[in-house]
Parts: sequence; C-alpha cells; structure tokens
Amino acid sequence: MVTWTSERQYKYRFPNLKNVKEDEWIYIDEEIQSREALGKASLPCLYGHKLPEGRVRRRVAQVRAIRSRVTKPALSRESAS
Repeated sequence: MVTWTSERQYKYRFPNLKNVKEDEWIYIDEEIQSREALGKASLPCLYGHKLPEGRVRRRVAQVRAIRSRVTKPALSRESAS
C-alpha cells in the first residue's frame, strides 16, 4: 500500500531533519575520537534525533579517509633529447 503525503505533512512530521554537512561530520568525528580516548561511548544526535549508527560509522570512515589522504606528487616526464 502506497501512501502519499504532502510536503507540509512531511515537514510537520520531520522538523529540522536535514543532511549533515561535511564540516559537521568532521566535528562529529573529532568528538567521537576525543570521547573514545576518555573511554566513553558516543551517541551522535542532530536536532535531538539520534543519527543511525551505521550511517555515522560509514560517513566518519569516509571523512577520516579524505582527511588522511596524501596527494601523490606528479610523475615527471623526462624528455628524450
């Protein structure tokens, strides 16, 4: 059974629900790491709604990979003279 809702109903049911921005993920990652160093568990929330654990793990791993990525130097081409 498919139910249709209007945009107004959707906004009423899910207020302040949005996608998390890149800088917010960086902040979440830093907070998780600092709390892990203290031996505490983390439950990231956005606007009072707990973020799904799988989504947090996946996105934090992506942010860590992006931040740790080192650009490789361009290969120099030797011209045959």
